[in-house]
Amino acid sequence: MFSEAFKGFLATSASICTVLQFLAGTLVCRKYIINGTTGDTSGFAFVTCLISQFLSAVLFIAIVYSWSIVEEDKSLATEHVGILSCGFTILFFASPLTMLAHVIKHKSADSLPFPVIISSLVVSCQWFAYGSLIGDPYIQLPNFLGCVLSTFQLSLFVIFPSKKNGEVRLV
Repeated sequence: MFSEAFKGFLATSASICTVLQFLAGTLVCRKYIINGTTGDTSGFAFVTCLISQFLSAVLFIAIVYSWSIVEEDKSLATEHVGILSCGFTILFFASPLTMLAHVIKHKSADSLPFPVIISSLVVSCQWFAYGSLIGDPYIQLPNFLGCVLSTFQLSLFVIFPSKKNGEVRLV
């Protein structure tokens, strides 16, 4: 139904957008620098996020490498790596929800990283579409959940709009 060229284009654009997604946090940092404050968001969150992403990447690579050596059944190894990848992907998309209690308590979505959430929505939609085209559930499932979680997180900006004036907004 879809040409291989379209699938290739979608995979390439999703890969590029994924790399750009990692830069979305710089917009949040820029806002903090211009405003002179992190506002309701703790700077500790950035440090722990950086450390956890680094440790997760190292752990993931170590597990995949170890599993590929130990496991002789490559299809079983692929299945386990796919499940592990799904878990990490879902955790990444859900990470802004750690601020959910704060957003509800203060009735303001100011503490949520809008650029990260919007880029997560774009990337997860692209990867979900690609996974659907090639019929890969390990790409489809986490990215479908990423679409749902990102949409929910974006809805918080509508439900709990900004209450502050005079700060630099990202949109």
